[in-house]
Amino acid sequence: MTETWTATDLCGRAIGSVSRIITVDDTTAPVFNSLPSPTSIPYKATPSFQQAVATDTCNTVNLTFNDAPTTPNCNGSYSITRTWTAKDFCNNSSTASQIININPAQFDAIDDAGTVVNGYTGGTSFTNVLVNDKLNGVLVVPSEVTTTFVSSTNAGVSLDGTDVKVAAGTPAGNYTLRYKICEVLNSGNCDEADVTVVVTKASIDAIDDAGMAVNGYTGGTSFTNVLVNDKLNGVLVV
Repeated sequence: MTETWTATDLCGRAIGSVSRIITVDDTTAPVFNSLPSPTSIPYKATPSFQQAVATDTCNTVNLTFNDAPTTPNCNGSYSITRTWTAKDFCNNSSTASQIININPAQFDAIDDAGTVVNGYTGGTSFTNVLVNDKLNGVLVVPSEVTTTFVSSTNAGVSLDGTDVKVAAGTPAGNYTLRYKICEVLNSGNCDEADVTVVVTKASIDAIDDAGMAVNGYTGGTSFTNVLVNDKLNGVLVV
């Protein structure tokens, strides 16, 4: 801006003038309204950032933003930082950020109770341990998880894929099998559950026999093989 001063005499005649140039510099950056404090949202939810608002005392403001996500943890959690930049016509700028944390996926491996299995013959006590397990409140999709055996209180009770099996010849008793499910996408996101297994003993049916008459003076065999009609689990004993 140029400012000119003119001097006049008493008769109103200009007798001289002088000028000076005034330069006005805008060095004040735009000011942001406050943004939300860090917040957390469920796993796989879509982050929703607040629209930033910034003002400048001299002119309009140009707003841009940049999103910077962190590397996901093994449990699937991560965070995104949105940084806003406000710049005025004179290239004065300021920044403000908002952080949204994405929580890990929540597994819920639910305990199961298997059906009774005859320990003599063995069999399947529980089919598909994943049937009631959940990921984020929704029943798991088998292809999205891995299922592994953790422990069993009897070696005859084992995990076969997602089924709990009892081997033939397992002693009668109450046993517990523990398994673990993990998310394929985030291998560190896991949970464990127990399956209770009741193993019963085989049924034995010893049948009464009638021996042949024997002369007590000489003695002899009254009955040959008392097992001939006895049964184990409904089958003649071997």
